[in-house]
Amino acid sequence: MSSTHNIRAETVQIKRNNIQIAEVPVDANGSWTYGPTPELPPGQHVFTAHVGDKQSAPWRVNVQESEMRLTAPHFRDAANVGENEQEINYYIHSSDGEGDGYIEIPDYGAQLGDTVQVKWSGRNFIYNSETQRVVNPAVMPVFKISQYEIIDCISAHAGISYTVQRLAGTPQTSVSQDLRVEGNKFVINAPTLGPNSDNLRVVKASQFTKISTARVRAIGLSTWQSEHEYFTDEPWLNFPIPQAWIAENRGRPILFNWSLRLEPGDVIYYSWIGRANMLPAAESSIEQLDPQTRDAIYNFIVSAYKLVKQLFKR
Repeated sequence: MSSTHNIRAETVQIKRNNIQIAEVPVDANGSWTYGPTPELPPGQHVFTAHVGDKQSAPWRVNVQESEMRLTAPHFRDAANVGENEQEINYYIHSSDGEGDGYIEIPDYGAQLGDTVQVKWSGRNFIYNSETQRVVNPAVMPVFKISQYEIIDCISAHAGISYTVQRLAGTPQTSVSQDLRVEGNKFVINAPTLGPNSDNLRVVKASQFTKISTARVRAIGLSTWQSEHEYFTDEPWLNFPIPQAWIAENRGRPILFNWSLRLEPGDVIYYSWIGRANMLPAAESSIEQLDPQTRDAIYNFIVSAYKLVKQLFKR
């Protein structure tokens, strides 16, 4: 932005969208120059030059939002098995004692102030991570994924993508990465939660014998684990949940699964994860009474009511 007109002034004020952004000196011959312009956000920008009460003709710049090249993210330590396809064995992955996973964002040409969020599309649950802001474009964000989300995808797949929002821009989403999680010899279904949320049941599969054991786990504000129980001739194993744990997690979302050992000395395999949005509200005490006691209380109330009516008639 410049002018070669013979301007009789010492400086020229430059405005963008009617807001002054610079003041430039005028040469001895009356010419001036402004530029280069700073990086502009997407949208239309109107520049004008001002000397006293005089204003130049407007100079319009329309900045288009550039498409970012958002390639698929990478699950740390996973093997590439195809285009945008990776694979892990959960038990090898967690052999160092940490079962959580980490998602690495590739270098997409990040800018200071970008916000990034990861989306994990699991077997039957979608997890949206916290948002991270780019504070150093040379260092890409890394996102932690809970071990329970990974366990829930053993013998299944997870889709991983991320979304970037640039300052004054619109969100853009990356190509998705398909992560296959291996490790179990067969599908191990989650336990089922009893109707009163006080019991976890593990159904016996054909692969289980009387030397196979099960141990359930419930995850809420705290984690409760049962003892190891051997399978029997019964079609399932029942595990009562402690009342104290139920009371602690009343009204909260919980997770639950179980671990299997097929035979003594064998490795431990994990089931898929079960989820409950919240445990039901505590039942009223009268509902917990046995039918005989409840009927006796009812008959007493009816008799008392009839007696009061007779007293008022006298």
